[in-house]
Amino acid sequence: MDATSPPPRRVLGLDPGLQVTGYGVLELTPAGPRVCEAGVIRSAESGRDTSDMAVRVRVLYDGLVEVLDQWTPVAVAVEQLYAHYDHPRTAILMAHARGVFF
Repeated sequence: MDATSPPPRRVLGLDPGLQVTGYGVLELTPAGPRVCEAGVIRSAESGRDTSDMAVRVRVLYDGLVEVLDQWTPVAVAVEQLYAHYDHPRTAILMAHARGVFF
């Protein structure tokens, strides 16, 4: 890229999860979208221990900041949450993860 060309237009897509958040970075090119990177951000090495929610949310945030700094997207898309009414606790826990990305 030379000094006169515009910066690449990239979009970050997020599939939020409290334990594992998936992401993908697309670059918009004249030939169509190109996948730059896809990966996951993990809030815990193993298990589903939610005893220290603040630590887990901070790890998700730090991972997101790394992706944003590396790829500098012009837009971010976050998958909409679907939680069944029979499982309100799931929706509440997922709200913690989604809150990191807004």
